[in-house]
Amino acid sequence: MEDSIIGAQTYLSFIEAFSNKHPSEIDYNQFKSLYKTLNIAEIRWQESQRGIVVQDIAVYETPHKKAIQPFVRNYICNDVLQRQITIYRIADTEPWSKDMMQQIRCFCEINYMCSSNYILRSHAATTENIDRDTGIATMPVLRRHMAMLCSQGLTDQFAAMYINLKNCKLINKNYGYAAGTKLMRAFALTLQDMTDQQNNEIVIRLGGDNYIALIRKENLASFLEQITEVRVSVDFQGRTVHNTFSARAGVWPIEDKHSPFDIIMNNIGRAISLTRIPPFHDIVYFDAAIERTVLRRNELEVQMESALASGEFLVFYQPKVSAVNNCLVGAEALVRWKHGDEMISPAEFIPLSEQNGFVSKIDYFVLDQVCAQLRKWMDAEMDPVPVSVNFSRVHFEEEDVAERIFEVVNRHNIPPRYIEIEFTETVSYNEKEKLLSVIEQLKAKGLAVSMDDFGAGYSSLSLLQDLNFDVIKIDRSLCDVSNNRQSVVLEHVIRLARALNMCVVCEGVESEQTYGFIKQAGCDMIQGFLFDRPIPLDQFEQRLRNKQYELK
Repeated sequence: MEDSIIGAQTYLSFIEAFSNKHPSEIDYNQFKSLYKTLNIAEIRWQESQRGIVVQDIAVYETPHKKAIQPFVRNYICNDVLQRQITIYRIADTEPWSKDMMQQIRCFCEINYMCSSNYILRSHAATTENIDRDTGIATMPVLRRHMAMLCSQGLTDQFAAMYINLKNCKLINKNYGYAAGTKLMRAFALTLQDMTDQQNNEIVIRLGGDNYIALIRKENLASFLEQITEVRVSVDFQGRTVHNTFSARAGVWPIEDKHSPFDIIMNNIGRAISLTRIPPFHDIVYFDAAIERTVLRRNELEVQMESALASGEFLVFYQPKVSAVNNCLVGAEALVRWKHGDEMISPAEFIPLSEQNGFVSKIDYFVLDQVCAQLRKWMDAEMDPVPVSVNFSRVHFEEEDVAERIFEVVNRHNIPPRYIEIEFTETVSYNEKEKLLSVIEQLKAKGLAVSMDDFGAGYSSLSLLQDLNFDVIKIDRSLCDVSNNRQSVVLEHVIRLARALNMCVVCEGVESEQTYGFIKQAGCDMIQGFLFDRPIPLDQFEQRLRNKQYELK
């Protein structure tokens, strides 16, 4: 009875000790009375990860010989971590009684629970500060670091930046999750190596493919140049895997030596939000003009839903004219936003709607309006022309885009020959398979499909080869015939498309010189200011009544 009381009191001290230290750090000599009572000669504490012993500690030893048959307790923490406690009896002593065995089991359980609690708390503290996947610091570290700089009045010596990796989602898809994770870790550590940590530069992982860096202003240009192309290599399953990362960044050279953390994060967050939006590029510096742009974008974004519901979005039509006889033979439907007396530029709201996904609603709205108008023209016995409607790459996230297009066309009872669906040429290689499926479904129902903005990207010829478009629309950037080399390219693109049985439309035609060149090269249709700008419905109906154009 007395032994049990001593044991219980000792356990309380034991629990207190284990609450604040790792088992390898505890002075077990303070528990000699317990070990003597239980005839314990030695205690070993072993930890294994994936079957490999990483720690094997004799936490208590006496000069006595060990017993031949020790008491062993195994604990499986998870599929990676395993712990084992082994207790040896003092040699030449009586075998452990039932009561002693119960106390030894109790000792093991307390040892395991307390040590696990300590290790879990230590791991949680480490996880809070170190990103598990990449091995670099996390947001709490940055927050403390910037607080230190702010308190010392040093913040204005640095530039803060929000870094976002481009096409990061393709890494795991191309290399697999395990290799992809190693590549991401290699990139993050390379990014960290670019910083001058001795001079308080720091980079942390915010999460996903986003990072925050604090770089001295004199090192900023060099750092930004480096992140545009970061090559890494890792060994994986006996082979070397390579990848080149590139990044976009929102940058703010901090102006106030005591700038609060939240202000800094807000400013670089605003800057990075514009890096995907024309006319901005991969590096955007925050300033007063950027702040006005962001506020304007936020204002438009808030108003989009109500603007669509209240009829502020309108459909304009830009005529397509035959290069053979200057006759109206088609049109492209283009959305416009009239807010009160202001006509909001498509350059403002279209990129924004593509970024937030609202463009999906806009596209279906335009298609519905076009189909409704075509039905009115046909019911009025007018002679309409085929109308093309743009569909953004956002729709490739939808499983049923072709079915939804059919539903709108069928609901208005429109003959398929009057509808053409335009997809942008800048669709990525990894969206090509989905685009191929949609094209085949649309064509099977009799709808024409066109590649818009051909020549604006870098995958044009590959898409021409693999995708069966009915129409190719050559971007205005290729239609500059004042440049001899570009004229040669344009002429051969037109001939190539014609050889593939595609109808050719040249966009952005503004001069008679360009018109004459592309007509001779074999272009089918002209779309540009030489004949007409995008015009509202009432003006386009006048064109339908008199389809013949005279050159201006």
